[in-house]
Amino acid sequence: MKKTFTLLIILLVAAFNGFAQDTITGVVNRIAAPYFEQNVCNDRFAIVSENGTYYVMVDNYWPNPYLEDLVIHYDTIAIGNEISVIGNVLEMEDGNGDAFQTIDISKNLNSNHQQIFGFFSYRNISFPGPDTISAAYFCNCYGTVGYYICCNGELQIDNPCIISGRALITNKRYLFIGNNEVWTNSNGNSFNVFNLVDALPYDVADVSIDGALTSENDLCLTWPCNEASYLSLYNGEDFYYLTNKREFQDNYINDSLFLEGDSVVASGFESTHYDLFGANFKTMEIVKLQSKEEKTLIGLVNGWGMPYTNLGIPIPGAYLALINGNNGYYDGYYIMKPNGGFYSDEDFYIVNNDTIHVTDQQISATFIPSIFIDNWIDPYYRISITNVDFNEHIETIRCTLAIVGNPLYFGNTLAVTTQDNDIYYLKPYIYAHTAPNHITIDNKTIYVGDEFFATGPISTWYDSNWGLHQVIDISSVEFDGVDESYSTEIQIFPNPSNGIIEIVSEQPIKQITVYDNMGQTIHNKLCCSQNEIVDLSNCKGLCLIHIVYQDDNQTTIKEIIR
Repeated sequence: MKKTFTLLIILLVAAFNGFAQDTITGVVNRIAAPYFEQNVCNDRFAIVSENGTYYVMVDNYWPNPYLEDLVIHYDTIAIGNEISVIGNVLEMEDGNGDAFQTIDISKNLNSNHQQIFGFFSYRNISFPGPDTISAAYFCNCYGTVGYYICCNGELQIDNPCIISGRALITNKRYLFIGNNEVWTNSNGNSFNVFNLVDALPYDVADVSIDGALTSENDLCLTWPCNEASYLSLYNGEDFYYLTNKREFQDNYINDSLFLEGDSVVASGFESTHYDLFGANFKTMEIVKLQSKEEKTLIGLVNGWGMPYTNLGIPIPGAYLALINGNNGYYDGYYIMKPNGGFYSDEDFYIVNNDTIHVTDQQISATFIPSIFIDNWIDPYYRISITNVDFNEHIETIRCTLAIVGNPLYFGNTLAVTTQDNDIYYLKPYIYAHTAPNHITIDNKTIYVGDEFFATGPISTWYDSNWGLHQVIDISSVEFDGVDESYSTEIQIFPNPSNGIIEIVSEQPIKQITVYDNMGQTIHNKLCCSQNEIVDLSNCKGLCLIHIVYQDDNQTTIKEIIR
């Protein structure tokens, strides 16, 4: 009984003390936009009144500036029309430190829709038959009238109640938009039904709080008082339960970047909720979440679809982003320019004199991450990279120049292969659509099939299926000492030949593979002897005969077919 009385007192206090707002009457117009960090438009909707200019916000969000008319709670107001609204007048500063006024509109007095403030809940109702069901319900904050919720002609009986893609939270205050109707149940009793268009969270404050992410907390939001843990921000005194898309967060947006225990600065909209016993607790709907410490992420730099920040509608183009594959999922971290804004349509950027090209090369980037919420209330990451490591190391490998399938394109590319059949793609050629039969390094010409020692930085690249491949950027080559490693007496004759050749080896041969000068396989044979006859009469020109011995050592020999 005491808990019920406490809840009633809370409701009455909220009803009489929680709605001190301003009324503004003026003409809807477009005014040059204040400069914001993520500003993408030249003007914004504003209301010009006798007392000045008020840039328009609606329930803490900027209206879509690309629409021709201002839309407030499903009402369309054309430019030049007069309007009267109720809301919070806010004094703000833009990115240049210039002051401006906004009106955060909570109610359009010219609206054809009814707008009612109330607390959302569930209540039993006998409808449409004698059986009692639990229906979505809200109680008007200004009185005791209760309204059952109807959407598209159907009474809402499911828990949770989903409106415009959002789950309504029990005991949270909303601005309900729609029209009132009176229904009659099977017993002839009438009751109030609100034909709902939308339910917007109300009475929130824009705050920025330092704290640590944690889930060591308990809430009683479900009957019979089952305790549940949700992610929250703890600032040393209070817990701020985090919400995203108006729902409590069991796990945060991406555990690979923001983890429980991380020290962060969170900015968003604070509001007060009530549990089943009428006890209040704080929540924050995250608009920006920034780490207080640097993090490192491995990925590639490439194009990523534009987030809809302050847009509301998609526009063509893409931003440069660091793309990371985490447990089979792709995450994009939009790269910020040093002076603000995103990289768009560039093919490289520079960090500490390091040039990062838009390639599939793997890099390790260090940055302070942050999360922003776009106009569709979807989260996206943005980062300002402070340091880059290309994960390269200098190595010398014994290898053979070969033509192999290209992991990035259809067709073939030049690469070097080791005696262990490892493939190292050549950096200058990995994006080439055709493969030559030789390369020149240090004034030394190397043909496909030649063996040599290659020295240069080796790095890791991604293909389109997120597979990793080794790439070498050869800086020097050396032929001395190649013949001192494994070799076996082998004869191929005649050379040149008319197509029929004989291979004689001191060691047993396991496999013979023949390539033409374009790298195509023209003959492949499994063997078990030391003497083999191969028919290459269908081939003309230079061929490469690759021989694998029974002990898995291998060699490649050139053969000319006349």
